[in-house]
Amino acid sequence: NTAARLQSHAKAGEVVVSESVYSHIASEYPGVPREDVELRGKADSFGVHVISLAE
Repeated sequence: NTAARLQSHAKAGEVVVSESVYSHIASEYPGVPREDVELRGKADSFGVHVISLAE
């Protein structure tokens, strides 16, 4: 699924979320934009943000 494919782009201690998800959680979970990613089975690339859990 899309979430698992996005998460495959995360490093240890990170959560990778799409732009649409990030727009809902940005005020509580500040993140850093990362380059768009292409996901298998999806026609368009995704804008993503990385949220660090290492705080």
